[in-house]
Amino acid sequence: MAKKNNEIPVVITFREMRIAVGILGIALPFILILPGLFLSDIGGVLPTISAYYYSSMRGVMTGILFAISFFLICYKGYDAWDNWSTNTAGVMCALIALIPEFNAIAPWSCIIDKNVSDLIHSASAGISFIILGLISLFLFTRTHEGKKIKTHGTKAWKNILFRTAGVIIIAMALTLLALHFTPMKSSVINIVCETVMLVSFGVSWLVKGVF
Repeated sequence: MAKKNNEIPVVITFREMRIAVGILGIALPFILILPGLFLSDIGGVLPTISAYYYSSMRGVMTGILFAISFFLICYKGYDAWDNWSTNTAGVMCALIALIPEFNAIAPWSCIIDKNVSDLIHSASAGISFIILGLISLFLFTRTHEGKKIKTHGTKAWKNILFRTAGVIIIAMALTLLALHFTPMKSSVINIVCETVMLVSFGVSWLVKGVF
């Protein structure tokens, strides 16, 4: 039987995946922080994005992380480096959601040793964002072989944006790593760095998808 004209198969393109990843990355910190200001079990800004796992926003946080993970793993780039980097970052995002940092108020949430869970969670977050920063720096800025970039063209300003975002993402990831070994590891400065990092990541992917 022939299909009716209005029966159009739903297909998500890789361009739409980039846009989805970008929107989710930008939205994540604000979707957690803003409602948290008014929820009784939070009552303010928590020191890290991960801390929202132990609040009523847990489902939202893990849901967005799993969605980003899904799109990154399903995304297919131009070559093996593209695929390896996005797949690895996607797996790391899933681990961030699956294995939270240990919290004494809810020890039941960690099914493995607290030191191991903290290590896996922190390492997964660090690896994922270092890779995402490198993607912005080196993969998003590539051009087709033999094609010249116009100094004032669209590709030129996009490359500036991608490189800026990549540097910010990696700088924030390294700052968070350094803070982890200081008394400020539980301060609000952590969530500020995470928000800047997530927004930079999201803007990079959104621009790559839209333009």
